[in-house]
This record gives sequence, structure tokens and C-alpha cells, in this order.
Amino acid sequence: MDFDTFELSVWVGILLVIALLVGAVGRSMHVNERCKTAGYREGQVVWNFSGFCIKRVDQTDIVVPLERVKETHFADKSDKKG
Repeated sequence: MDFDTFELSVWVGILLVIALLVGAVGRSMHVNERCKTAGYREGQVVWNFSGFCIKRVDQTDIVVPLERVKETHFADKSDKKG
């Protein structure tokens, strides 16, 4: 591998890392916004980009998957559009 190919592969790697970081931050902001809209305290994203909403009840954190929050909270609003 000559120097130009190596340099190109380093830049491609750096761009891929930047793209993953931007995607992770965007996903985290989206999950947090959806959870707060549904009345939860916060939202979090885990390593595989799954989203969870968290609320506090009697000094216990209740963790609900974002998919269930979408089904229960946002399903009524999407039915009214159609």
C-alpha cells in the first residue's frame, strides 16, 4: 500500500467515525424529544441505538421502550390525521 492509498483510507475512516457520531447525537436528541413530548422525564439511547423513555415513580425509575411509547402516546394523534 503506497502513501496515497493509506492517507485516503485514514480520511475515509475519520469521515465514517464523524458520521456515526453525528447519527448517534441526532438519534439521542430525537429520542429525548419524543419522550419529553409523551410526558416522560428523559430519553436515552443504548449502544444499539434502541431508545428508552424514563420516568420516576416513588423513587423508582420506570424504563419504557420508545416503541411502546409511540404505540400508546402517538398512535392517537396519527389516527386523527388519516
